[in-house]
Formats: sequence, structure tokens, C-alpha cells
Amino acid sequence: FMRLQILDFHELTFKDYSFLSLMRYFHYLLYLLAEVEERVQQDYYF
Repeated sequence: FMRLQILDFHELTFKDYSFLSLMRYFHYLLYLLAEVEERVQQDYYF
């Protein structure tokens, strides 16, 4: 079972590594934008 998991994990990283890193990068960018927008709204409205 563990060997199967490790093989699946390696296949996933080799196949979808660039896609997953891109998704993580965009998610991080959206998170940063939300943070900045929230701070700007607080600065302007309060």
C-alpha cells in the first residue's frame, strides 16, 4: 500500500508538477491581492 502511494505520488509530480505549481502560484497571487485590497479598504473607509 505504501509503495503504491509513493508510485502514484511520483507519477503525479512528474505529470502535473508544472500545472500544480502554476495553480499554487495563482492561488498565492489571489491571496496577496485579497490581502492588499482588504488593507486598502480599511485605510480608506475607516
